[in-house]
Amino acid sequence: MTNQPNIECGISATTKILIRGVDETADLENPIYAINWFYCKRPWLYALYTKIAGKIARANGAQAVFKGQLTATLPENGVNERDTLLIVRYPSGHHFKNLVENKVFQLSSLLRNKALQKFSFGFSKMHQLTEKPLDGKTNYLLQYFGSAPRSASFWESVTELAASHSVELFYGGTIQANLVVQKEEEQKVPCVMDSLVVLSGNQEALKTLTQSEEYQVLLGNMEVLFTGFLNRQL
Repeated sequence: MTNQPNIECGISATTKILIRGVDETADLENPIYAINWFYCKRPWLYALYTKIAGKIARANGAQAVFKGQLTATLPENGVNERDTLLIVRYPSGHHFKNLVENKVFQLSSLLRNKALQKFSFGFSKMHQLTEKPLDGKTNYLLQYFGSAPRSASFWESVTELAASHSVELFYGGTIQANLVVQKEEEQKVPCVMDSLVVLSGNQEALKTLTQSEEYQVLLGNMEVLFTGFLNRQL
């Protein structure tokens, strides 16, 4: 049995939230990236939530690095239940703990729960983040996997192969921690991915890269769960 690192967040006398590493190597003391992947059924309510919660989150060191909405899948992934990706950087797991223990944030989260469905959440270790301003012209492609190598060499290979197709690896990360709600029993907040890449570039170049033989060889036996284009919003 592994000794997974945990950060305990007190919510009430009967409820706790744990940030739980997926294994003993998970680093919760340094910057972590929250991967939010969801469907918004009440945009106006979510906008109200972000207005309230965003100010509290920023006060606790949070920085949104990417938000995008799905425009198309490549290839067809069957029934897709989520359409919005939000990546938020926290200086550490303890900063996220301070956020969720804030009483105003807890109240605002009730709005989020009403606004969203099919919510997937996990903390990712960032292997690559490219500083790229929002220009309204660049295309973005999200691809995530059920399992993936966790070595730095894999991400270096992805970056080099992308560059050879005039594409950039905007974000590459591997899930290293989940949220667990403790009441009478434990319940993990769903996380549908193990690793993800967000690629940026020309739409045809992105298609060519993901369909190339070299890329397929690099992925090897990895289980590709989703591939889709995103319209970047921030």
